[in-house]
Amino acid sequence: MVNNQNQGNVPAPQGRRRNRRRGGAGFRDLKPQFLTGYVVQTANNTYKETAIPLPQMNQLGNGKVWVVEILKVFLSWETPQTIIATAIWQQVHLCTKTKTTTSGLSDKDCIMMDEDSAYGQAAITPGVTVFASRTKQFDLTDGAGNGVLVAVPNLYLGVQCANRTSVLSAQCKVLYRLVEINATEAMGIMTSA
Repeated sequence: MVNNQNQGNVPAPQGRRRNRRRGGAGFRDLKPQFLTGYVVQTANNTYKETAIPLPQMNQLGNGKVWVVEILKVFLSWETPQTIIATAIWQQVHLCTKTKTTTSGLSDKDCIMMDEDSAYGQAAITPGVTVFASRTKQFDLTDGAGNGVLVAVPNLYLGVQCANRTSVLSAQCKVLYRLVEINATEAMGIMTSA
């Protein structure tokens, strides 16, 4: 006969395992997941964005809701560029609201941004095509594993450039998990966004 001392413990539900969130305010999903976004300009030197749908906030009862907690963003720029004598500027951002131009970090809706400038130099002959493909990781956690909470239906990945000779494209992967919070906290996040 096997002596099971854990008979009084209730097993974790199948599928998602939960853990107490900071301050015991709720539960969070221990299994992070990815969302993917891709944007490419339809014309050179213009602003273009694409919506990345998020899992919708779900009412759980007892005044609790599920929202998205963003942990990390992986960003890749993949467009070859012909170097010209004029300065080339390009920017990509991830925002919680739709925009008509790229945003800097002073914009309250901007979660992350990356910017790049290039100049024709003697070491690089103007007219030479270079491949400026790179991947960056943006860690949005606070060091204790707590990410940025968002309570919006979409994130928006946007790109814009100046003086490029080809269209700009970018793709991102957003590492997120679902977090249970109080409905009043969710309302605060929605009104501050």
